[in-house]
Amino acid sequence: MTRAGKCINVRPCTMVGKTQYIEDDDVDFKCQECDEELEEVDENFQTSSASATSGTGGNGNKKLLLIIGTVVVLGAAGAGIYFSMNKEKIAEPEVKTTETGVVSNPVSVPDPTLISTEEEPGEEKEDEKISTPSSNELNLGYAIWKGETKGGKPHAVNGRMEFTKRYRIDPCDDKERYAEAGDYIIGEYEDGKLIQGRWYKKSGDIKAIMIGK
Repeated sequence: MTRAGKCINVRPCTMVGKTQYIEDDDVDFKCQECDEELEEVDENFQTSSASATSGTGGNGNKKLLLIIGTVVVLGAAGAGIYFSMNKEKIAEPEVKTTETGVVSNPVSVPDPTLISTEEEPGEEKEDEKISTPSSNELNLGYAIWKGETKGGKPHAVNGRMEFTKRYRIDPCDDKERYAEAGDYIIGEYEDGKLIQGRWYKKSGDIKAIMIGK
């Protein structure tokens, strides 16, 4: 059996006032959108002549429009009161209570244009503290170093140490080997210490050296 009904839900519903048809008796007689009960209408009356601008149909529509208008007005008034109350709460400054009384604690934001970028006297930049290697010739008194230096000491992967007098090749050499004047070593030095390299003697002999860090 087909039943016809209209949704009279006062809440926003696009099917309000529209005739809906329920053909299955096992289906609830409710609006297909808002799921509220439908007001049953006479299907024959809805499909008869369109002269029903007066009578009970007209009164029903006027009543429905009156209800909707009342809901809209009440909703607007409630929204106005809600936002008015929240505005007053937001405007209230934060207040902290101390032993001497009540002290207002407004939040202040520093002006980035007023932040000083000047350095404190005696303050060094981080990159100035780092010693960077430089390449030059360094007279060590017992030898001439040709290569990069760091902090005034030999510091290179492939530098040249030319001995000008008899001297121990490195203080960390556990074999206590000595180079003669005219000998030279080409190899890796780190902070003035020989790590590894090749020892060229003035006699023509060549020896590999491995001391390590």
